[in-house]
Amino acid sequence: MSKPYNTEQLKANVFELLNESQHNDAIARQLISDTTGYKKSRRNELFNEFKREWLTCVVACRDTNTTGGGIALPPTDTANDTHVEGLKFGDRYTYNKESDQYIVYLKSASKNVVISGDMHRNMLKAYSNWNGQAKTINEICRNFSLPRKWFEEYKTIMGWSHDHEPVSVEELATKDVNTVVDDVIQQKRFSLYQEFQKRDWAETQKDAQSWKDFKAGKLDPFESFMRNVDMKTYGVLPACHYRPHNTKSTLVVGLSDIHCGGLSDGKYVYNGKDWNIEEYHKNMASYISQLGARIESMVVKPHKIVVVGIGDVLHGVDGVTRKGTPLECDRIRDTQFDEAYNSIITFVNAMGTLAPEVDVHSVSGNHDGIFNRLLFRMVAVYYRNEPRVNVTVSNTETHAFKVHNTLILTQHGASELVKAKVPSKGKARESYIQSFLLSKPELLIGVNQKIFIMGDLHSFEHTEAQDFEYYRFSTFVKSDGYADSLNLKSRPRQNCLLITDDGVEECWHLYFD
Repeated sequence: MSKPYNTEQLKANVFELLNESQHNDAIARQLISDTTGYKKSRRNELFNEFKREWLTCVVACRDTNTTGGGIALPPTDTANDTHVEGLKFGDRYTYNKESDQYIVYLKSASKNVVISGDMHRNMLKAYSNWNGQAKTINEICRNFSLPRKWFEEYKTIMGWSHDHEPVSVEELATKDVNTVVDDVIQQKRFSLYQEFQKRDWAETQKDAQSWKDFKAGKLDPFESFMRNVDMKTYGVLPACHYRPHNTKSTLVVGLSDIHCGGLSDGKYVYNGKDWNIEEYHKNMASYISQLGARIESMVVKPHKIVVVGIGDVLHGVDGVTRKGTPLECDRIRDTQFDEAYNSIITFVNAMGTLAPEVDVHSVSGNHDGIFNRLLFRMVAVYYRNEPRVNVTVSNTETHAFKVHNTLILTQHGASELVKAKVPSKGKARESYIQSFLLSKPELLIGVNQKIFIMGDLHSFEHTEAQDFEYYRFSTFVKSDGYADSLNLKSRPRQNCLLITDDGVEECWHLYFD
């Protein structure tokens, strides 16, 4: 809350502090805060107003060394400086007027450092916030090729802050006040022009990208698909290699974040491994082989396999996520779609050799969205006359189905439409999942176990909550920038659950090192 105060008296007190030393800015600001009760923004405005008046008085009254109001002022903040043959010796630096150079000893450099007058003034202008566009220390160090420790010590010696006027003490001592004011106005005009140019260039790039997107067919991708996608003719599902067993069990096989069409260069990720379309197909073949070996070793074979697509089967058909984030792709558009479609058909056919019945359930991810639904609807059309295969494509982000007496709730984990994710842990995640379970109580009839399966984070987690179990299935992608940036270093894998009438009996980890 502001307090009543005498403006002229406060101004005189601030002038007195600045007369003692121009480096008393912080003390003067605190005096204004204590006297007026103003908060930081309003306080700084008032301080800058007072200081501009003080600087005007300094220059205009240099010869008389006094203002019209009777407040004594030194010629500059250099009362303790001495001058010898063109050199000005300050307390902590020396200025050579003839060569226009500043000589200052920096502890961080362990030597005297010589800074040209132009560099000194340009750094001050860049650091000052008088034009509303102060540069950061890192930006200044980069632009002027100066070590950060040097600049931090240099600005401290010079008494610079973001609130410092963009005019050096030496300029104030030699230039007319009107010239100084004109210079500051020109700086603001130049900053305004620069900002305009940046925004104008950004709009130009955006328009150019929109035109490229149009030419690439991104604005009407379905037209491209319907014209170019290879619609397979239904073939005979291979026979199952095993006879059904009296004891029924179901193997839930995850297809989680397999990112067909993605690209990653091992040079730019921590584990140094590449990811491309060839690696994708190797992993799909390995997955089929590992599942076959596991089931072959089982005494009681599963009577059904349920393939659960948990989203991001496609990396990004048009080179971006569904919310527009650019992606690195080895294949795009109908070529990426074809690769995924053919590999899913091959995978489901292989599952048909391992169990008498095959169900497929799918939800979309934030990378593939509606293209995921199109992909699995085409898979459903392919198997429309096959009684052993049943395909369910979810139109919603969350999908529920039963396996024996277990209710499975599945979701990718990140929305394709909005910036929303499943909470990462704790009570927030429990409440989030419970709300779905309770919203459809009819699904809970006859259920003795409830599980929630998601993907997205490219890592595995299994947690037992109060009334359900949480599974986060991993990815078999060997490297990607997303996981590398988040430090998700899980081994590449896919996960499966063996379920009987009693619930989940086993969780399988099939690795792809």
